[in-house]
Amino acid sequence: MPVSPTSDFVAQYMAFPGNYKAFSEKFSILPEKMAVILKKTSIKMAEFQFLPYICGVLLRNFLKFD
Repeated sequence: MPVSPTSDFVAQYMAFPGNYKAFSEKFSILPEKMAVILKKTSIKMAEFQFLPYICGVLLRNFLKFD
């Protein structure tokens, strides 16, 4: 099964220290499930490039990271 850009993004994002732990603790969600959710939302590639920044800002604010 080919890796979609979405699941590749999730894999890269979750590879950063703390991100997987933060998501698993706060939302009890696996990267694979998150990839499915993102894929179902049909995010366009033009919008997709901003996801790492948006997710980082949301996580920092929501989880109160320094």
